[in-house]
Amino acid sequence: MALELKRVWVEFYQPATASWQSLDPSFKPHSLSRGSNLHQAAGSDPADLYRELDRNGLLNNPDMIAEPNLDLVDTVVDQHMSRTAEYLAGQPTLTPAQAINPRTVIVTTVSALPTTLPFTIQGTVSRFDELTDSQRQHIQVALPGFSHKISRPAVAAKRLTVDYVAATAADQSKIAAAGGILNVQYKGVNLKPQLRLAGTVIATGSAVSVGSYQVMKVTFWQGGSSKDSVSHNVTAGGIYAIALDTQKVGSEKLKRSAELLNQLKNTYQNNVLDEAFAGEYLHFLGMSYFRQLDNAIDNISASSNAVIFHQLSEALISIDLSARPNGQGQFLMSVGQRGIDAPRNIYSLFSANNDSSFNAAATLLTVGYAASALEHAVFEKTAGWPSVSTMSFLRFAANHEIPIYSITKANAATVLPQLDLPTELKNSLQQAVNAGRHVITPQRQLKVGKWLGLGYIVLDPTTGAAGFMINGGQAGGRQNFTPMDLPTTNRNLLQDVGYAISAIANGVLYGEFDKTAYDTSYASNLSQGAAFVSDLLVVGDLRNIGITMWDYTFNNGSGSSVALAAAGIVPIFDVSKKGYKIASSYFDNIGQSTSKQLYDNLGPDSNKALANLFKQSDNLSSNSTKLGGQFNAVATTASRNGLNFNNIAVQDGQAYLRHLGIPTGQLDTPTKALLGEKAAIDYSTRQRGMSCYFCNGTPNQHGIDSIFKDAQGNFVITESKFIGTGSNFGVGSLAGSGANKQMTDTWLFGQNLDAGMDSALFRTPGMTTQQKSELWTTFKNGNVRKQVVVVTDQHRGIGVTDKLSKHPEFAGTTAKSKLDHIVIIELPIKP
Repeated sequence: MALELKRVWVEFYQPATASWQSLDPSFKPHSLSRGSNLHQAAGSDPADLYRELDRNGLLNNPDMIAEPNLDLVDTVVDQHMSRTAEYLAGQPTLTPAQAINPRTVIVTTVSALPTTLPFTIQGTVSRFDELTDSQRQHIQVALPGFSHKISRPAVAAKRLTVDYVAATAADQSKIAAAGGILNVQYKGVNLKPQLRLAGTVIATGSAVSVGSYQVMKVTFWQGGSSKDSVSHNVTAGGIYAIALDTQKVGSEKLKRSAELLNQLKNTYQNNVLDEAFAGEYLHFLGMSYFRQLDNAIDNISASSNAVIFHQLSEALISIDLSARPNGQGQFLMSVGQRGIDAPRNIYSLFSANNDSSFNAAATLLTVGYAASALEHAVFEKTAGWPSVSTMSFLRFAANHEIPIYSITKANAATVLPQLDLPTELKNSLQQAVNAGRHVITPQRQLKVGKWLGLGYIVLDPTTGAAGFMINGGQAGGRQNFTPMDLPTTNRNLLQDVGYAISAIANGVLYGEFDKTAYDTSYASNLSQGAAFVSDLLVVGDLRNIGITMWDYTFNNGSGSSVALAAAGIVPIFDVSKKGYKIASSYFDNIGQSTSKQLYDNLGPDSNKALANLFKQSDNLSSNSTKLGGQFNAVATTASRNGLNFNNIAVQDGQAYLRHLGIPTGQLDTPTKALLGEKAAIDYSTRQRGMSCYFCNGTPNQHGIDSIFKDAQGNFVITESKFIGTGSNFGVGSLAGSGANKQMTDTWLFGQNLDAGMDSALFRTPGMTTQQKSELWTTFKNGNVRKQVVVVTDQHRGIGVTDKLSKHPEFAGTTAKSKLDHIVIIELPIKP
């Protein structure tokens, strides 16, 4: 194969031969990535997920996954991970470095400089004493009032930032009188943006009022012509770092940045928003994002036998301002959110062994999955703050049973009207579809903790290139704060830096900074709970699943792109994994520091459950309790869209199992069902003080599990469930459909509500005729209540789904079959 391209090299004068000699030090041969596909080697079939989705009818509708099933997806992925862990246990010396075997420079030791170039020159050679500006690559940054070009070598690996300063001396006086920018009124002063390179101001823009929105444009130049540009929304008064990845981010660069931050935190502890500190911190986050993405690409290359290059990548890392009320009718500027917008990741892919079956488009999409997931993980790994990206939002939507649609030109006219979205978002989706893209989106926006919005994918079905979008205009991740004043901002960002240092030393960032982690065996890393290794394995599994989903969607025409949405809800870079930690500053910011202390008493990682509960809930409060009167636990009362539920996290799950008479150890399916039933009886009688009316302790799939009587004389019909993944309890957790949906009045008492042969009451074995008659009569008198008791085998922070909270049959003041009491009991019994 011959490749022709423009090339620049140098000539130096060789005194020994009195001649000019050509030399191209940048021309470096590389080894090909020849890694292992560990999941295939372990016997996992990447088609497992597709088959399970298809078998359960989730792919029957080509326009959408009407009822996403997170439990199904997680079960398949858990099986793959367990199978791979078993395989690696039998390969005790296999290391990540051996399995990934990334592309590296081939080093050759020479005794003298080469006398010829490593390529053949075609055409005319032009000579220059130095390259002119028109022959260099540049990055141009523009905001109102400036448009500044910087050569690529000048900015590579350096801190490139934008911050804002007072526009005039009078504005500076107002800021000083208020005690800083975070105490001035919204639009109360004028500021000017300034572009800095390594801290030095190189351009200054026009005056703008604080809190105003602006658009930053970053243009990429090749010689004298611009190739393309990206735009970012910014807020006057915020601080922004433009992170660039030329090809690889070295771990030494990150180490130096982390060490510098550790030194600076004392100097700037009273004003962490100073560009010298905040700019370096945001630069560190951006470089960390690209370092982790580079590692993910190496991983995907290894399992694909692919060579993957990228053009200059760009991301904007931000600290944005919002406003807080001061109780006097005014709004004061505050730190409101942190984010990453990474719109420029442009890749070239080809097969390392010239394999004709290599699927470049599918492989590129899996790179996109990983890049999107890292847009939330960069904050979770380096700061310990749960965040939102397109991938995490798709997973969140699936966990709330929100339909996920695939929109194309062919179905846009019928599907777009089914979306419950603001007009501007629908218009964005319509424009993408008109351009020939496939859009994968949940039906509606959702509240994730304090953030309300939408995450969706815009896919080019020809190339596999995709935009992973947040709310219509941003390709990245978001992390909303309760608006913070300067003292709170100082405290939180300083804690974040301390968290990052510890994460580098022994946490989730260990493998990104320390090469010895890659030279330590998988088996050893996994036994020590190294999160970066489990992340590597999930990226590999997602790569296999993503390519398989692409094949089913496009290569044989058997499916729609909704199958690709299923790959989008695989738990990648999941904060619930071992090794991930939640920072104390996060709980302080959301007002849950007291609850966090209660969860800390349950176990070292139990506060992750609280963080997850906060994401699932509109409000919550926690207190200490004793389950069954003797087992230490934390009881959390929460709600979503007005539907109340309770979550009880038990400290000693094994002791509680013994109390119920359940054998400890591996639980099979019948034992899990029995555990749910016995826990329901124990909770209802000991915790709620009800008496058993019908409690035979045997789970009943087609009839009623158990019935209790409360202090008011109501009958409480109880259904017990066991959930073995992080799935919320929802409509899909109940068997049946429509009028035959479990726990509806018609399911319990028949279509005519007469306790006939089509009723669960009729089908319930063990109940006497008198009991059935009394229950039916009590129902007719309006004195029957419904309760669901859910048991799970880890501290997960399970809640109720958005779909259940809005279901007309089960929730709300007009619900026909209202679920009066929902409790989730979380037992830490799974390793």
